[in-house]
Amino acid sequence: ALCIIGGAGLLLFKRNQKTWNVREAKVGELVFPNFKLNDVAAIHVKGQKDFWVVRTNGTWRVPVRYNYAANYDQISGLLLDVKQMKVLQSEMVGPSLRPRVDLGEPGSETGGGTLIEFADANGKIMNSLLLGRRHDRKQNENEPLGMHGWFDGRYVLIPSEPNNVLLIPTELPGAAYDPSGWLDKKFFKIENPKFIGLVSPDPAKNWELVRETPNSKWTLNGANPGETLDRENMARATEIWNWPTFIDLLSNAPPAETGLDKPTVVTVVTFDNVAYTLKIGKAIGEDYHYMTISIAADFSAGRIPSPDETPADKQKLDEEFQANRKVVQEKIEKERAFSQWVFVSGDWLNVVLRDRSQLVAAAPATQEASRK
Repeated sequence: ALCIIGGAGLLLFKRNQKTWNVREAKVGELVFPNFKLNDVAAIHVKGQKDFWVVRTNGTWRVPVRYNYAANYDQISGLLLDVKQMKVLQSEMVGPSLRPRVDLGEPGSETGGGTLIEFADANGKIMNSLLLGRRHDRKQNENEPLGMHGWFDGRYVLIPSEPNNVLLIPTELPGAAYDPSGWLDKKFFKIENPKFIGLVSPDPAKNWELVRETPNSKWTLNGANPGETLDRENMARATEIWNWPTFIDLLSNAPPAETGLDKPTVVTVVTFDNVAYTLKIGKAIGEDYHYMTISIAADFSAGRIPSPDETPADKQKLDEEFQANRKVVQEKIEKERAFSQWVFVSGDWLNVVLRDRSQLVAAAPATQEASRK
């Protein structure tokens, strides 16, 4: 009888040994005490999509996006967050309950988590973490409305300790689910434009805005008698060029597929004689468009001196002119790299893609019409 009881006890012990060996993390301790962020050379993300972000010759890139540069600041921030993240709460949770906090099998449509793995230069996985649902911060009715709905943490688990669900005090914002979320979104920037023109497949939509000096007012080329600019729409179309953005990118996409075989063309020329040409294709939903960009420049013209300049003034102004030209040349050399891609633009482009009729202010009502 003792042998039977002892055998049954041993069987139960072995059945539960795996669970009993799972360490229950202590509140306040580091999730990865020995995380070596400087040794991380690749990051694997597996959820609804499966992809890598890798460091090649000192530059982080996204291979599934044609080796486009990744956001270095985002990756650095993520690695630092992982190194510093501590346990806020620890609970032993069985596999059937983990999907409730999105810590189920990576890629599952319902309740699936996102696996993120950190590898060294040899491809060896150093640390792994399954990311689950973000944790809503506790609401306070006295707080401003804008503070409501923020997240103050995230449910995670270490795959080697699958029953130990942790709550950490950061949502790990740098751990994007999609490859586009890792791209370096620095884009071109146009300063001091003097000409902006739109040429559409429909000629009735074409327009041109010009100004003589950086301080002059914009005027509409070919304005009909009595036509004036809609100041609000004009301001949006002329001031947006400091903040272009893109959402995603393509490479070698067929022009007929993106609508770039029959594009709308927007040209912007600056007072530094740099011309930006945007070809804009099909809309994607209501907010985004396929787009390409090319840049040309003419630096043949020199500075035109004023008749009353002294020799000392002329030397100073010539030096400033050359220094500024060098800055502009270096800037456009970097921006010309964008010409090889087809981008999915941000919604900023909508304020530029306006018909001529939208740039012209509505004619004031006549006295007869107002009486009616």
